[in-house]
Amino acid sequence: MRPKTALLVVEATSLPLLVLTVLMLVTGYASVSTSAAKYSIFFSKTRAVAFHTSAFVRIALAGLLILHSYAGTRLLRARIKGKVGAFIEYTVLALLTYLLWVLVGGISQPQG
Repeated sequence: MRPKTALLVVEATSLPLLVLTVLMLVTGYASVSTSAAKYSIFFSKTRAVAFHTSAFVRIALAGLLILHSYAGTRLLRARIKGKVGAFIEYTVLALLTYLLWVLVGGISQPQG
């Protein structure tokens, strides 16, 4: 991925990633805390649990996270040369591969 393309991907994924992350945090708190659910304007406890455990939302969040992280790593790699840049790039790629492995395993297994 070229740095120009990576910058476009980072810019395009940043706002949706922020919105989904905030929604996941709010629904997570609203699903386990009655006081948080009381102060949540948009989510009742049942809606919060349904949103927070939705496979579509988890896949969308993970996809945005992987795209954003990979593109950001490519931008960082363009700035940092040598062994340090390679170490950072391979570490992030290993973490993203692990995240993808966990998500695919978690989604394909039946809940319960």
